[in-house]
Amino acid sequence: MDIVVDPRNLLSSGEFFYISESFDMPGGEEGGPSKGLRSKKGNVDVEDVGYEDAAMLSEPPSLASIREAINDTMAKSMSEWDIKLSQQLRQLQSNFSEDVKRQLGEIRIEFRQMVEETAGKVEATSRRLDEAEGRIEEVESFGIEVKEYIAALKKTQQELKSKVTELKGHSRRNNIRIYGIKEGTEGTSMVTFVETLLKAELSDSTGLTDLGIERAHRALGPRPAEGAPPRSTLVKFLKYSTKEKIISAAWKKKISVDGQRVFFDHDYATAVMEKRREYLPIKKLLKQNGIRFHTPMTRMRVFLDSGTVTYQSAEQAAEDLRAKGFLISPSPKRNAPERPSLPWERVKEKRSGIQSDYRQRVKDRLQEFHHHSVETAAEETPPSTLT
Repeated sequence: MDIVVDPRNLLSSGEFFYISESFDMPGGEEGGPSKGLRSKKGNVDVEDVGYEDAAMLSEPPSLASIREAINDTMAKSMSEWDIKLSQQLRQLQSNFSEDVKRQLGEIRIEFRQMVEETAGKVEATSRRLDEAEGRIEEVESFGIEVKEYIAALKKTQQELKSKVTELKGHSRRNNIRIYGIKEGTEGTSMVTFVETLLKAELSDSTGLTDLGIERAHRALGPRPAEGAPPRSTLVKFLKYSTKEKIISAAWKKKISVDGQRVFFDHDYATAVMEKRREYLPIKKLLKQNGIRFHTPMTRMRVFLDSGTVTYQSAEQAAEDLRAKGFLISPSPKRNAPERPSLPWERVKEKRSGIQSDYRQRVKDRLQEFHHHSVETAAEETPPSTLT
């Protein structure tokens, strides 16, 4: 705070100010008047001041002395203020430092606690992750072994299906299938009707008097609607040689029943029939072009000008004939083969702590299932029947 005193105002107004303890003026006790600040106009009351103060009042103050007194007082006040301000600043700095230290200490403690808690959580998570990795690896190992056994079972299944198809073919080797006989034409006895038909049409070419027909009947299934293609007729002979003579003679002669052309063929198993149907577009094309062909079982033998070619499947035949310039329409689609299952690949070494008894139990169970499936398939194989 700056104090500015204009001496002219003091002199013109006739009013004098006496500065007490806060002013350092000569003649007073402890550097100034002890009675404090007094103000008088006109005559000065000297009773309340000392001798030296009275002497000062009796003398008119000069402007320089007033300025000097003011400067001294201001310097002393500023010095005291500086000291107080410095003390306050030091105190504030000390308090601030203590607060900062205290807060930093609290933060350090909280941070240490948080780090310890985080470290504990990380350790627990690491343990759980190790446990999860172990379980996942067990599942992967189990999956690999199961897929290997499934692949082996699929292979065995295909082999068994082939064997069953072969057995069915052997059980039907004495059978023939006749297509085109209208429903109801056979009357009350299919055996009598077929025997009469074969003797009338093929007796001269076969020389057979006793056909030895064991049984004859329509293919299993509901009776078709009026106007729909009739069901085929199955005929089983007692002797394979008789069946071969009949079918060979029937292929060489056109036979009709009630004005309807009938056809003779082997009695194939269902799986074989499905594969033979795939050749239908190829057969149609070859007939249109006058090319001879045979279809033994699931194969096709084509007699081309360049030579005889045997195909193992309809896809192979269609691809080769297209390459030779034949326009072949797509064959009926079979059921899409199952996509081979790829086993998982191990990405790292096994853990030493994984128990192997669980996998051994699974392996034993799968082996038991495998043996049981083979035995069941062998037991359920049908004996030699008509169908």
